[in-house]
Amino acid sequence: MELIFNYIKVAIRSLFKKRSDAVLNVIGLSIGITISILVFMYVRYELAYDKAYTQNNRTYRVITKGNIGGNEFENAMTPQPLSAFLRNNFPEIESVVKIVRGANKLVTYNEKKFNEDNFFYADSSFFSVFDIPIIKGDSHHLLKNDEDLVITAPIAEKYFGNENPIGKLLKLDNGLHFYVSGVCKPQPENSHFHFDFIASQQSVRKLFKGKKEYAEPEKPDWLRIDWYTYFVLRNKKDATLLEERIQKELHNKVQNQIAGHIENKDSAINEIKSLSFHLQPVESIHLHSNLDDELEPNSKYIYVALFLTLAIFVLLITCINFMNLTTARASIRIKEIGVRKLVGVNRKSLMMQFVVEAITYSFVALFIGLVLVELLLPVFNSLFDLNLGLNRIEGRFDLLYIILLTFLVGIFSGIYPAISFSRLNEISIFKEGFQPQKKGVIVRGVLAAMQMTVTTFLIILCLSMLWQIQYLRNKDLGFNSDNIIVVERGYSIGKELDQFKRVLKSIPNIQEVSACAILPGEKASLNSINYPSKSGDKLVLLPLNFVEKDFFKTLDLKLEAGAIWDDKKNEHIPDLVINKQAQDFLKMNKPLGQRMTIMGKHSKESSIKGVVKNFHFEPVQFPIRPLILQNIHQDSFYDNLLIKVGPKGDLNHIIKQVNAQWNKFTDNDPFEYKMLNETLSDNLNEESLVLKISLIIMLLSMLVAWLGLRAFAAYIGEMKEKEFRSKKIIGASSNQILSELFMSISHYVLPGILLSIPISFFVISLWLNGFAYYSRLPLLYMFVISVIVWGICFLLVLIHSGKSVKSSPVDI
Repeated sequence: MELIFNYIKVAIRSLFKKRSDAVLNVIGLSIGITISILVFMYVRYELAYDKAYTQNNRTYRVITKGNIGGNEFENAMTPQPLSAFLRNNFPEIESVVKIVRGANKLVTYNEKKFNEDNFFYADSSFFSVFDIPIIKGDSHHLLKNDEDLVITAPIAEKYFGNENPIGKLLKLDNGLHFYVSGVCKPQPENSHFHFDFIASQQSVRKLFKGKKEYAEPEKPDWLRIDWYTYFVLRNKKDATLLEERIQKELHNKVQNQIAGHIENKDSAINEIKSLSFHLQPVESIHLHSNLDDELEPNSKYIYVALFLTLAIFVLLITCINFMNLTTARASIRIKEIGVRKLVGVNRKSLMMQFVVEAITYSFVALFIGLVLVELLLPVFNSLFDLNLGLNRIEGRFDLLYIILLTFLVGIFSGIYPAISFSRLNEISIFKEGFQPQKKGVIVRGVLAAMQMTVTTFLIILCLSMLWQIQYLRNKDLGFNSDNIIVVERGYSIGKELDQFKRVLKSIPNIQEVSACAILPGEKASLNSINYPSKSGDKLVLLPLNFVEKDFFKTLDLKLEAGAIWDDKKNEHIPDLVINKQAQDFLKMNKPLGQRMTIMGKHSKESSIKGVVKNFHFEPVQFPIRPLILQNIHQDSFYDNLLIKVGPKGDLNHIIKQVNAQWNKFTDNDPFEYKMLNETLSDNLNEESLVLKISLIIMLLSMLVAWLGLRAFAAYIGEMKEKEFRSKKIIGASSNQILSELFMSISHYVLPGILLSIPISFFVISLWLNGFAYYSRLPLLYMFVISVIVWGICFLLVLIHSGKSVKSSPVDI
């Protein structure tokens, strides 16, 4: 043990004695460890989605798959009666809950009013499935009554301050009111959905009280998909068998309901080719699910795999750098090794010395790396809109993992120099000095080539991502989104929409005003559409949006055929406009005047008035789907007001004027707005986040690669020292020697650079497969990037070795 402490002292002493090489060693390791910790924290955060719940490995979401009218779909929602069916028929299910997300709500408490988006309705079993800690209230009786409401702690502070929220009355703008029966902690940020309010699902029926369809108890409707269903299994092993049983038993119920429709001469029901229900582990949703009607946008596993691989490679490269930097200036330490051998130090002790020295450097680098992580985290979180912290590396086990990783890095970094130096013979050391072997050059050359492969790959990857993101940002969306103000909760205007439009259009520089239920750029929900054909009635699932008649002028949409519906003041006729994609999908040669029925509780036959040119009504990453647009009924829900401002208008001044009119029409309801362009740009947030992280890894890996190239150039210089001295003596110029040195390095570095091109092409192709529309960085550009990297390598070799090459033969 005393010997090991002595080695540690020697290592620390060498940090100060041989500052340049030791500092470069530590800096290289510090960069690798910093990158690795940051990336591992991010990867761990992503992999920990929905794992905060104690039953996460036994919690499942039921999803729906089907084929209606030849249109296959996968939806995160299920029929409303499914939860009760599972609860009553499958004893292996411990608890089950159904939830539904409410629309943007105006919530009022006394004089306080706020727009709230994360408002959900759920069964009383919600907190049995998602065991979120309850701060206040009786956890065994939450959501039991119609007017029960559970809120999160931040919401309680927002509305009630220091008051006790239990029993307080909150009112909604849809006529419902609730009494707070519980306060819970907010869900972890890495959850696939987030709520601020959870209300009893029994209150949903009160919205429809007195309506004919709710006058009597509802019959189970297995063909209407509008609720999310989650459950907890008693034993995880039962999942596969349970899914098979659910399929079997629900198949009969679905088929019986279809048969009932057929008896009622509803021939369109024959278009339901299949309808099935499947289990999805809740902890796999975030990285492996991209269904219709997801509660929140999910990520992709390819990003996690990419970053994890890059972190491992960067850490490996830093270890390689340590080996090269340690052995590159071997002549500096060769006499020390010879003296130690002469005084009787055996090979095992010498190996131990180099390994302990490497481990010491690793722990110094770990300390610096942890300091850098602490300093960089605020910037990292700000850039990427995350909330990572060193406290995420928590617990004794994580500390052991870090210490173990540091030991492994030290051992891996030091083992090659230890073997390489300890096998030298003391007589040859003093007689011949250190002569680098060709075998050693090959090993170091291959390692240097790997470094350049990774670095060039990262450069091409980042530029390819930037190329694709810019392509999507600049892509023609089929409509004009410039200078459009979006006012949320537009339905607060109510039946005064026409009057509100007239008032706003009287404001200078406001060109158009309209309204819609789903904002362009948001994912649209599918609706059942029934239409006649030569072979009988057809039933298909298509996206549907309710829009006001000036929606087309506001967005500058172009008509393919027909016209926009007329403004009917006395009678509402539910005319339709479809996009060209819908016309092609429905195979309508002459769509104008064709009759269609939007299925639902208010089914009413409509006619197609016009055909609009295709436009990106959903995020630009997705393909343009068939779309049905129906004009807004006075009682219809429209969440968004669209206000088109002229190019010369002062946006800030106009927004103040719109706000003033909003207050007059809505009794001072909260006024919240955003720009449509910003909303569309937000759809690329995930891709931009991945690009930013990749750029940081790329920049740091370039620094690491420079250290590696420096070490390799130094090693080649040592190996060819006598040769270069001889050539200088017989008249070789400095440029010739420098050129020969660079070509010796290029024999290894250039193939590594070129190898990055096919690797980049393959990885980028995998990434681009996730986009419906993409533009690939041309192969010529990849080649040009590789040549530029090669040229930068030459400049770095010139900077590092130029002085020694130009020196006198005596000094070489």
